[in-house]
Amino acid sequence: MLVDSGYPRQATSRAYYAAFYAARAALEAAGISPPKTHSGLRSRFSEFAHATPGFGGEVGRALSQLETGRTDADYGDPAITVDEANDAITKAEHIVDVVERAIASGLGSKPPS
Repeated sequence: MLVDSGYPRQATSRAYYAAFYAARAALEAAGISPPKTHSGLRSRFSEFAHATPGFGGEVGRALSQLETGRTDADYGDPAITVDEANDAITKAEHIVDVVERAIASGLGSKPPS
């Protein structure tokens, strides 16, 4: 809705936060205490995603890319395009989908191997 209303910067920022909170939920579901900082969460989630079947490295990289976009949108580049915002939304939707599927499949309900 933000993109359609002419707010691609805000859409980019919100896309990152959707992915950020999904990553946090994944760590918590897996019994991992999430770090307090954005950089700490990105790093821990990236490690977790690499080591967890069904996630993969691209999910961790996508969160990092979204954070870069969010920083630009919130503090830097005033010219975030509609295409860039839509790309951020697509990445965030992918992360949220992966996390939702993992939690629905019992992420954290089995002892870690």
